[in-house]
Amino acid sequence: SRTKKKNKTLIGINTKISKNAYVSDLNVVIGDNVVIEPNVTILSDVEIGKNVIIRAGTVIGTEGFEHKRTKKGILSIIHDGKVIIKDNVEIGANNAISKGFSYRNTIISEEVKTDNLVHIAHGVQIGKRCLLPASCMIAGGVTIENDVWIGPNSSISSFIKISNKAYIS
Repeated sequence: SRTKKKNKTLIGINTKISKNAYVSDLNVVIGDNVVIEPNVTILSDVEIGKNVIIRAGTVIGTEGFEHKRTKKGILSIIHDGKVIIKDNVEIGANNAISKGFSYRNTIISEEVKTDNLVHIAHGVQIGKRCLLPASCMIAGGVTIENDVWIGPNSSISSFIKISNKAYIS
């Protein structure tokens, strides 16, 4: 099994982290001018760009939901990828964002905005300027290109690809 390098967490300048937030001491990079509100949890293997806002109660870097049925029972798969959040992103309250596998990180590109109660599963890759309103669920391995709008309470099934400027309701 591979051993992952453990790097001390780095936090940029002018970043405001609530005293009630948790940020792992290892393998987190947070850019400049980031705001992290109360009760946010940022686990290991997360990279956050500049000018990002993460609203209260969000959890970033969780294990993905990947389990395999075997003759010996259910085997839970460890996720060894990352969550990468690019610049100028806003994550709404109570979002859950899972880290990817080593071959496919979870990526949220520049200027993406999510509303409250959004779930972004392992290995999801979201292009620039996408809008994800309340309670939408993006399942594992989904690719969303640029300028996409995903409607409230929409569910996107695993490994779907959504093209530029699509409107999902």
